[in-house]
Amino acid sequence: MSSQPTPSTKTLLLIRALQGLTPLLTSFTTGLSLSLSVILVPRLLESPSPLMLRQWMATFDQGKKLIPSLCGVSALGYFTLSVWHFRFNSLQGYGSGFGGPRLGKIYLLAGLLTLGIVPYTRLVMWGTNLELMKKGREMNGASFGVASSKGKGKGKGKEVEEGESIAITEEQERGAKYLVDHWGLLNLGRAALVGAAAVLGLGAGYL
Repeated sequence: MSSQPTPSTKTLLLIRALQGLTPLLTSFTTGLSLSLSVILVPRLLESPSPLMLRQWMATFDQGKKLIPSLCGVSALGYFTLSVWHFRFNSLQGYGSGFGGPRLGKIYLLAGLLTLGIVPYTRLVMWGTNLELMKKGREMNGASFGVASSKGKGKGKGKEVEEGESIAITEEQERGAKYLVDHWGLLNLGRAALVGAAAVLGLGAGYL
């Protein structure tokens, strides 16, 4: 039987760093995603719908780049740890955290959960995202008030010209706020996926 290769000290230190930093990054991403639903959305719902939608769209534009990037880096760390543990079944003298296919499976699952926000967003949240972006375009330039009859329906189904001011109906106001509230609820699912990956990553470091 061929002997198992022994990794260098530098490699072992790198793996130890990944075991600590990757769950830390995933936990940070979980908190960031969770704050959108728990902190941001309730504050958005206090604003008039035109302002609320502009703020939501600005947040969405930033979040769609930042959160997937953080999840991608976390997943890369978990997959690296998974390959490591599948390769080294056991390393005497380096603690139970070094080596073992069981830990390889845990890190693999953590990586898959972290990347799970992509299909979740596409399959569960994308319709709501499109509706909110459509609402935002329709209310672009709307006045901060609710119309009863004056201007009712103006701008509905089309973008408002730049500089044009419209009033929104009560139905549009309720619909916009429902969509933002619903988006906040759906976003909890993304936070749960990343949070589960963080728990697995932290737990694996103690096995």
